[in-house]
Amino acid sequence: MTSEVGLGSPTDLTEFAQQVSDHLRNFSAAPILFVGSGVTRRYLNLPDWKSLLAELAALTERDYSYYRSTASNNSPQMAQLLIEPLKTKMWQESESALRQKYEDQLIDPSSALKVYVTEILNREEAQTTDDSQLLQEIELLRKAKIDAVITTNYDGFMENLFPDFKVFVGQDELVFSEPAGIGEIYKIHGSLSDPNSIIFTTDDCESFKGRNTYLAAKLLTLFAEHPIIFLGYGFGDPDVLEILSSLANCLRDKNLSRLQDRLLFVNWQPDSTPAMVGTVMAAGTHSIPVHMLTVPNYEDVFSALQSLERKYSAKTLRHLKEHVYSLVLDETKHDRLHVANFDGDGSVDLVLGVGVIAELQKHGYRGLNRIDVCMDLLHDRDFESDFIVKMTLPDLLSRPGNFPAYKHLSLGGYLNADGQIKDPDILSPKLLRWLGDVESKLRPVKSLRKKATKAAQQFGDFNNMARQCTTDDTLAYFGAFSRDEIDIDELEAFLLKIETSKVRANGDLATNFAKAICVYDLLKYGPNTAWAKRLV
Repeated sequence: MTSEVGLGSPTDLTEFAQQVSDHLRNFSAAPILFVGSGVTRRYLNLPDWKSLLAELAALTERDYSYYRSTASNNSPQMAQLLIEPLKTKMWQESESALRQKYEDQLIDPSSALKVYVTEILNREEAQTTDDSQLLQEIELLRKAKIDAVITTNYDGFMENLFPDFKVFVGQDELVFSEPAGIGEIYKIHGSLSDPNSIIFTTDDCESFKGRNTYLAAKLLTLFAEHPIIFLGYGFGDPDVLEILSSLANCLRDKNLSRLQDRLLFVNWQPDSTPAMVGTVMAAGTHSIPVHMLTVPNYEDVFSALQSLERKYSAKTLRHLKEHVYSLVLDETKHDRLHVANFDGDGSVDLVLGVGVIAELQKHGYRGLNRIDVCMDLLHDRDFESDFIVKMTLPDLLSRPGNFPAYKHLSLGGYLNADGQIKDPDILSPKLLRWLGDVESKLRPVKSLRKKATKAAQQFGDFNNMARQCTTDDTLAYFGAFSRDEIDIDELEAFLLKIETSKVRANGDLATNFAKAICVYDLLKYGPNTAWAKRLV
């Protein structure tokens, strides 16, 4: 499903804007913006690499010139050199408030550096331009008819302009998800909303390059179906060339013609005369055909985008693509026919299409919540474990509350005999980070730890506690025991016995009951080394 576009009223379009609009009308899908740092420098006056690194260096005991000379003026290498001094600074007493603010984000040596980057850019981002010309451009962009945004920027400028668009943060989140390609923003270099996702150091860049082929494969459909407008990059920008080179490798030379006329590169040159000419970009060993749009400002480009019209908004089209399922004819499934009704904006009553039954299953798994997954631990619902791991668990990370993960990681073949992840590269990095901290999330909360440890000493093991304490006290305190002091079968029987009283009227689960289910999941299916010691 693509978004059909046409040309709206040409009123007030300049000759150049009309030329751009006419060109975009040749495609059945609306454009996608590929946005670089020049956009937010223009409208938010955010610092460039050099200015940002200088401000970070000022937080350390050495001058900016030291890092510049040591790194041979290589910006990612300079960022790499700043990891250790900024990590040291983060753990000074004066930074205690900042540490507390980002407590969950300080998870590896580069986290402190990225927290300081986040603080600087968040502060700067609040200073939107007051220039009337630029404000007019922003309003035109806000009304642009586009399907999606791909950006290497960390800031939230595009999300603010297109609040209805769904955001994918980081290269891996895009690779491990199934984007609709409409009404979405892909922040492939990370986001200030998740400091650890930011691509900033040499190590980050090398890791990103190592997976560029996977990213390009994911973006291939978008590039093949939509015109792509590069905005805020210098001609020959390495970020753009890396993506185009990987994309060309996926297509191979004989298929590069599929990109013909689809790539438009906006080249901002103050005081220039607007013009659109064909040229090529050298990306690795490939020559990529592009249209160069030389402009003195962005007004004509954004006016052309605003002039496009279509029947449905990007939000509605994404809703259709995600939720309307089709006719399915699959001989391996006994030729069953599936028809899905759509209750949307009133414009579509029934949508038919041809696909695989798995697509219907996937939609259901994406819609599961943590209660569904918790209750599956007590009453096996015959869920497909691979779909749970790939669809449900990443989705639950964005919602509040604990949820069990290890049952389906185990049944899906993601764990070895010791309950450890076999291949971390095939799981979402966010899920891996969550799993690394899951034990601390499930232990008794800080305010109850003294009581919990005292109760564990008093009763000795879970069985004695469950027999002699109230249900609520047992749920609150038993997490202080070591795994050897918790009989898994007895825990399961206890949870089944109290289930009815712990499912609330609205269908939600009592907090400590849900947490206890997650402990049961970890002990039964998780790493053998988990929960090894009693809480002290």
